[in-house]
Amino acid sequence: MAISKKTINSFLLAAFCSFATVSCSTDIDELFDSSAAQRVQKSVEYYDQLLQDAPYGWIMNYYPGDGSMGGCAFTVKFDKGNVEMTSEIQISDTIEVGTPYTSKYRVLKEQSIILTFDTYNPLLHSFTEPSQSNIDGWHSDYEFIFNRVSEHSDSIFLTGKKYGMELVLRRMTKEDQNYIQNVTRMNRLLMSVPHFYAVAGDKQYNIRLDDLRFTYPSEDGQSTITSVFTYTPEGIEFKEPVTLGGIMFTNMVYDEPTGELRSPDGKVRILFPSNMQQFANTLGQWKFIIDAAAQKGECDKTFISSFYRPIAFLCTIENCFIGYNSVYPDSDENEYVIGFQYNVFDQYLLYGCYGIKINPIGDDSVEIIGVDKAYGYNEYYFSPITSRILKGSPYRIEFQEGNIQRKIKLVSIQDENIWFYLSNQ
Repeated sequence: MAISKKTINSFLLAAFCSFATVSCSTDIDELFDSSAAQRVQKSVEYYDQLLQDAPYGWIMNYYPGDGSMGGCAFTVKFDKGNVEMTSEIQISDTIEVGTPYTSKYRVLKEQSIILTFDTYNPLLHSFTEPSQSNIDGWHSDYEFIFNRVSEHSDSIFLTGKKYGMELVLRRMTKEDQNYIQNVTRMNRLLMSVPHFYAVAGDKQYNIRLDDLRFTYPSEDGQSTITSVFTYTPEGIEFKEPVTLGGIMFTNMVYDEPTGELRSPDGKVRILFPSNMQQFANTLGQWKFIIDAAAQKGECDKTFISSFYRPIAFLCTIENCFIGYNSVYPDSDENEYVIGFQYNVFDQYLLYGCYGIKINPIGDDSVEIIGVDKAYGYNEYYFSPITSRILKGSPYRIEFQEGNIQRKIKLVSIQDENIWFYLSNQ
């Protein structure tokens, strides 16, 4: 069958149109793909440069897990794939708080733009790495999705890629250069003793502020609410806004003369604990002031000889304290103890303690009641000291002038020959 010229032309036209359609479509796809890829790459470069364009670094308050444990203050400084971190975390007794650690970071394009701290840094990854007892770590993130940047680029808002942690980086200024050292100072000022009372407006409330948590009554008074916070150089900053007595606030400032924490407008005040509360409810340790090897100290002579006695058996008591148990509650059930850090053969630093109860009697006297031998207690080395402390109870306490107690004197009420000074510094 002959094919007409008209039919051939029709076929050629259809083929041409089909080819042109495919060709144009391919060109358009390549054009749009190229533009999208370029836009993503520009976003990666923008965020990476933004991180680096902070000569003093960024403040990062990190709330591990579900945030219920409270926050840790970090500083992070980015420079061409390296990140220098400092933190209030003390990862070793031999390493000073605030020591910087450098590791790697990257800004990546995935489904979103990602900031990943992808090489090990002991400060951050101590929260994220798994262990035998905690296979998911603390359910904490080390990779974060960029969400938004504040109007003046002084804050970056991110969300954890795996667990959804919320993270904010805040640009540091020259005045923030000693940020971690000042946070650590505030931590030590406030953490040694719980706070029990707050005033909002003209009403007083029973509260508890300790261990990075603030527990306070709900507005209807029918329940309590617990909010978590991070220490700052000026005081504390809450993860979420707090409302007490109808007054909302997000941070509190420490007032040095009174020891109070105050909301920025001064309408809410958390009162500093009484002298007795600072001793009897301490979360720290009140230490004997003594040099056993030199046979001298701020205590009666019988105490000095009791501390010196173990040296003959190659044991040196480096520290003896009354207060919060270093291994409570994980390894011992006694919250308060007479505690000992001691060195055997000048090689091993060990810990032992004797459980006690601290019962205040009025504003200036206290009972120290023995419970039983506890974690690591060595009766041969420690019993002369423990027995003398318990024998002297009850004690009259001679407090220092002022709100903050750093050094106190305990004198036995029934035998004034039993006495000793304690310091919490």
